[in-house]
Amino acid sequence: MQARVLERMHTEIEQQVQAVDEGLQLLEDAFLNGFGTQPHDGLAVKWVRTREQRDEGLVVLDKLSMPACHTMDKAREDSDMYNISIQEMVNPLAKLKTQHREMQEMEAQIGDHS
Repeated sequence: MQARVLERMHTEIEQQVQAVDEGLQLLEDAFLNGFGTQPHDGLAVKWVRTREQRDEGLVVLDKLSMPACHTMDKAREDSDMYNISIQEMVNPLAKLKTQHREMQEMEAQIGDHS
């Protein structure tokens, strides 16, 4: 019974995360389309490239974090396994943080050119 409830919760969370991802994508597209034919198109192209890299990084982080969550449950049994999982997530998280900052800077520049 508990397993079914947890599976149902997992499915619901996945659906909500997907809906948020789709909403964010629409907002980002709308933001960029508002400036699509301005003289700063090179900046828009760079922003799109960075967004694609960010999205790829999120996929990698998702693949790392899901097993890590299960590993954390077993961490009490094997602390070395826990430490490896956390360390594997540090670099993708740092890269995502940098990409997020770069996107924010480009968004500010795009807004200044409008």
